[in-house]
Amino acid sequence: VEQVNFDPALCVLRIKGKNIMESQHVRLGAYHTLDLEMNRDFTLTKNCWDVMSLERIEMACDITKQAELAAVVMQVGLAHLCLIKGDMTVIRAKIETSVPKKRPGNSAHAKGTE
Repeated sequence: VEQVNFDPALCVLRIKGKNIMESQHVRLGAYHTLDLEMNRDFTLTKNCWDVMSLERIEMACDITKQAELAAVVMQVGLAHLCLIKGDMTVIRAKIETSVPKKRPGNSAHAKGTE
């Protein structure tokens, strides 16, 4: 693997490198790019999984261990709890509530936005 890029807009992890084993699809030594898409299954194999490799995979899959910042983005009746990392923003929670329409003499709107 020579290069790894993540496209947060498409939720695609793009891995680029040289093929070190001949296959029917890519010749030995040729460059190849692999796109891993969100919600699309793939299988990762390794002859021997050591503890350090497993910990790295677990840490990479858990944004709560990598987030640099947490933010709450709000508007009337809606809030998003976001975890932010240098190259990605993940919405961890969405909170919605109904707010009555603003009408003259209606105190329900004021109570709903408190």
